[in-house]
Amino acid sequence: MGARLSPIGAQARLLIGTAHRLLLELRSEMSTNIGVSQVYFINLASRTDRLDHMNRQLEGCQWPVERVEAVRLEQDPKELGYEVLPRLQGQWHVVSIWLSHLKALETAVRQKESGAIVILEDDVRIRPEMWSDEISLCTTVNADWDIIFLSPRYRANPTANSGSGHTRRKWISAPFGAAPVLLKTIRSRFICTGAHFCIFKSGEVVRTVVSAMRACKELYDVDLFYLSQFQTYGVDDPRVATAPLGSDHG
Repeated sequence: MGARLSPIGAQARLLIGTAHRLLLELRSEMSTNIGVSQVYFINLASRTDRLDHMNRQLEGCQWPVERVEAVRLEQDPKELGYEVLPRLQGQWHVVSIWLSHLKALETAVRQKESGAIVILEDDVRIRPEMWSDEISLCTTVNADWDIIFLSPRYRANPTANSGSGHTRRKWISAPFGAAPVLLKTIRSRFICTGAHFCIFKSGEVVRTVVSAMRACKELYDVDLFYLSQFQTYGVDDPRVATAPLGSDHG
């Protein structure tokens, strides 16, 4: 016969088992796991260097991937019927980026995607450990989220008198640490750019975003549109960054 555990030993084993279960539950509660239906990455045909880069980034991706041809305007947007905010007159690239994102999102609508959708710009850098059955974030994002920017970039808003000491154009590394931040709540203090890795919660959210973009009378920075019009959270993730590949619009 096997040795019998003493009452103290049995109690210790029970406590260890309970602690392990609670730890697993806590880890689950402290993370956000997102099942992805489709990935779209935006790329100009002329930027074969960026295409090669994206093929390398996506080697381990376990979700369906589709390339979307980027839009690059070669004439004044007004001549094509697009209005932009007065402060952006002459900045055709802003409209090109807007239209490229809209094109990717409209592709998702046409394909009737229902789950989460990922939109990537082709200068994103993604570490291989990102790729698994789901996107697993090491933090909990509020259930009200519509869009998540992974590893957005921040710089101090020059109109804010925060006394932070940050210079106007200096990018600030993860000012909120690993905690998710609702980006519309920090607009008075920070300028945020972060459309290189965007997660849209569902096909329903994508359809809502597309409708809002089509209804917009004056076009502007697409990342500002996402964060101002929707529940868009920024999450710093060490697996995601941007690569120094040079501008498409320089």
